[in-house]
Amino acid sequence: MTKKVNFPGLAFNVTEKQVKKLLSDASKSRDRNLRDKAKNLIQQINAGKQFAIAAGGHSGGFGGNGRGADPNPHMTIEVNRRRYHLQYKFLKKNQIILVSITG
Repeated sequence: MTKKVNFPGLAFNVTEKQVKKLLSDASKSRDRNLRDKAKNLIQQINAGKQFAIAAGGHSGGFGGNGRGADPNPHMTIEVNRRRYHLQYKFLKKNQIILVSITG
């Protein structure tokens, strides 16, 4: 079992190191779609593509690209000028895993 990343609650700031750890864990998921998207993002980041955290953990937001705000808990990152929502769920206090990557 992989070590989970600790977070304080629904709304939180996140570091690049924490995002990379969450993506690394997701790259080992049984969910093929999640695993493939996480691996793709890791490859882009490791290849030196632009990487930034656009928003830490939250739900809601402003939406974009003709979509409404995402009511699911998520963080938003930007890789190679494209934004992704990393949706997560809490396992237990302060521990989350990624459950979906959209973008």
